[in-house]
Amino acid sequence: NLLMKLQELGIDYPLTQAEVRSLLEVVKEKESQGFQYEGAEASFELLVRRSLPGYRAPWELEDFVIVERRGRSHDRETQNEMLAEAMVKLSVEGQQQHTAHEGNGPVNALDGAVRKALVQVYPQLEHVKLVDYKVRILDSQAATGAKTRVLIESTDGNRYWTTVGSSTDIIEASWLALADALEYAIERNAKQHQGMRGEHQAGFERFGNYFGRSGARQTLDVALIGSPDNDRNIRPHGLNVEQDLFGERGVAERDDHHAGSHQTGGNQRILASGIAEDD
Repeated sequence: NLLMKLQELGIDYPLTQAEVRSLLEVVKEKESQGFQYEGAEASFELLVRRSLPGYRAPWELEDFVIVERRGRSHDRETQNEMLAEAMVKLSVEGQQQHTAHEGNGPVNALDGAVRKALVQVYPQLEHVKLVDYKVRILDSQAATGAKTRVLIESTDGNRYWTTVGSSTDIIEASWLALADALEYAIERNAKQHQGMRGEHQAGFERFGNYFGRSGARQTLDVALIGSPDNDRNIRPHGLNVEQDLFGERGVAERDDHHAGSHQTGGNQRILASGIAEDD
């Protein structure tokens, strides 16, 4: 079941049997502490990745302080309000950040203070927000001293993910779930950029292999067919560029060099993306 879950998450690191057993023990230990990863796949993925060699957390918490106070209202008819302030000390990219934020509750204040420190390095967090927050008591017999489990659902506007935290301290449980939510957003963004770089690299490799120069750009004279206002077909002279280079844009055909030179009015070059640029 664990290996199937790893495949679903796209984690293809070749774990040994010993590493799988060790990871299972970690999961069991966490679950005994109140964590539940069914429905909190983002926290589970982070748990796995943290156990892999070479994983480096994007930031580390050094300390935080939360102060709550009841402010006095000058209007007798208005009820006094609770005010929360969080002060956070983080290490981000080797730099220590010390921030503070007021919020309408400890979780909101903590979230705001952490974001102040992180958004300078990870601006994508500006689009991440909490959309759901759930608390469950795990051992009701302990009354107010009971262990709690917090589930936080977050979104960046495109996708949703859920993280979990557990502790006898509801603020700590909330922090664990919140920290996972932010770290997961950073890791997902990094994975997407890696995927885009991989696609671009593959394009350059296909381009280089076709012309016999790996990763190289090839400058070619091209003939533009049709008017500038319409979609234009690109024809490299003296070459039959296969569709594996241009994809669905079609296969460019051989063209006469002299006839083409009258149509172009200038030289252009074709990049690995299949797009012609003016020199």
